[in-house]
Amino acid sequence: MTAVNVNTIIANRELTADNHSVSKAILHGHSSVVLRLGYQCQLEGHQGCVNCLEWSRCGTLLASGSDDLDIILWDPLAKKSVAKVQTGHSGNIFSVKFLPASGNSGLLTCAEDHEVRHHDASAAETLAVWACCPSRVKRLAVSAHHPYLCWSAAEDGCIRQYDLREAHSCQPHQECRNVLVNLKASCPHSQCKCLAVNPIRSEQLAVGCLDPYVRLYDTRMLSLTTPSAQVLASDRDPACLAHFAPGHVCKSGGKRRTMLQQLASTFVSFSPDGSELLVNLTSEHAYLYDVIRTVEPIRYNKNSSGETNLVSLASRNLHSHLTTVASTPYCHLHTGKKSLNSDEATVLKLEGNKQHTAGKFNVAIRYYSKAIQLDSSIPVLYSNRAASYLSRKWDGDVYCALIDCEVALCLEPTHKKSQYRRIVCLYELGWLEEAGEMMELYMAMYPGSHDKDFSTLQEKIEKQGNKNGHSSSGEHHIGQPQCLSWDFTRRFTGHCNAHTDIKEANFLGAHGDYIAAGSDDGNIFVWEKETSNLVLVLNGDDSIVNCIQWHPYQPILATSGIENVVRLWEPKPNDFVCQRRVENWEAVCKQNQRRMHADPLEMMFLSLGYRIAFDPSNLSAADDERASNCRQA
Repeated sequence: MTAVNVNTIIANRELTADNHSVSKAILHGHSSVVLRLGYQCQLEGHQGCVNCLEWSRCGTLLASGSDDLDIILWDPLAKKSVAKVQTGHSGNIFSVKFLPASGNSGLLTCAEDHEVRHHDASAAETLAVWACCPSRVKRLAVSAHHPYLCWSAAEDGCIRQYDLREAHSCQPHQECRNVLVNLKASCPHSQCKCLAVNPIRSEQLAVGCLDPYVRLYDTRMLSLTTPSAQVLASDRDPACLAHFAPGHVCKSGGKRRTMLQQLASTFVSFSPDGSELLVNLTSEHAYLYDVIRTVEPIRYNKNSSGETNLVSLASRNLHSHLTTVASTPYCHLHTGKKSLNSDEATVLKLEGNKQHTAGKFNVAIRYYSKAIQLDSSIPVLYSNRAASYLSRKWDGDVYCALIDCEVALCLEPTHKKSQYRRIVCLYELGWLEEAGEMMELYMAMYPGSHDKDFSTLQEKIEKQGNKNGHSSSGEHHIGQPQCLSWDFTRRFTGHCNAHTDIKEANFLGAHGDYIAAGSDDGNIFVWEKETSNLVLVLNGDDSIVNCIQWHPYQPILATSGIENVVRLWEPKPNDFVCQRRVENWEAVCKQNQRRMHADPLEMMFLSLGYRIAFDPSNLSAADDERASNCRQA
């Protein structure tokens, strides 16, 4: 994220012609633009939930698809509809795309009726229908590099490719030779939920499924087949470049607290420069992966002397997991104690300590992350943030705490608190073998300084180890391809993604400096990418926000959800009072964590059309009771 003042950017733009495009890109996602987003208007015209939004490449039109089976084209500046396309679908529309090089008249749609349709909006006619998929088609993808091709993700586990230059006619369930990826061999019960094409390297195709793993394919290594073509059952798919999954999920086998909490990727998107992949995971959080400098998950092994060593962090650039600046050097370049070299970082650290003591762990984590952004070589910042993660205990927090402890120990190998907190992390993760060995190392390094908490932890590790055996970080409960999954670089928390499987998370700005996602509580969440800190929450829907689409050139955000309207958000003056701006972030984030772990009865009501509502004023640090006031959505 750039820190250059807006006035400076505008002044520099006037000096040379070369600065114009650069300045425009910076201003498109500048903090002064994103942080001042406010409600502009709502576009009315649909008679059902608005399930998908898509800007035209030139930004002059916005397309929206709905349960009413229609596509409406909107003029975002005039704030009115300019055309309505009757698609001919017989089921809810899930995705809409403008065809590149079609003059904004070519549209593609897919829907619950298993069909993909090609429309000419200017002539108000349907040009082609692909009915060969036997299940719901959830997402479409197009690429400016291949203006006559499109791809679909369907719940039969297949990715299909369509060439619009070829005449096509098929009947429902007819087997057409258009299957590019078939996951039935390695994942018989998998469903494809979403897909995205890399905007820079168009041969890269990311696929999200009904599991926590995102698969990255090279389409140059794939050939079209029929759905029933014999696929060699293999643990390794040679055309799959990589698997991506959060390290803690990969090693737990994706197991959740209840059978209803199925992990799945509801949306994948590439960063504008094609180097990063953003994934919105159900019943979890949004994760960012680096597709160029891939990151190994935390794991340990034994050396020739029988000692347990961390084997992955040494090859990890520190900025990957730990929200630091891009120039951060490697672990082995930092040794010995450091002192804070920034007065602002010192203030942030002390404020983080204060918030942690007060039990406001989410706030403390934000302060520590900002301090790390300013000075990334201080082990105590990582160690303190690890303590806040361990206290907050959201999904994935223990794993993030372990990463922080390991980085702190890379910076200062004798950091006592980090040594102890690492043992706590290993125990909480169930890696009892490593926990026991790190416990022995701690006792050897600090003999005679063991307090009651340490003794209690030691007893727990020994008791759990005797009861369940000694599991380790190297054990996996899944197939071999996923065991080789690359880990995330950043994690974005606070929203809730549990009750719809079309919820989006997207980059904001020409450089993707901010991340935005919808939520089951009807709010829009915006994070600063560099620190992963939540910076803005807006109320976008009376029920659920599903769609988040940033204008390709202007600072305009379009959102939609369960309501029948599309809402537009634009930067507002500093004195503008936005009634839809949410101020009490902490209560909202806390209640969203409870939503993601709602009991089966609550989930049943939700599936019948009810919405679980929480009263933030009744929440407290010690209050674990769930409010269950239900009202019809």
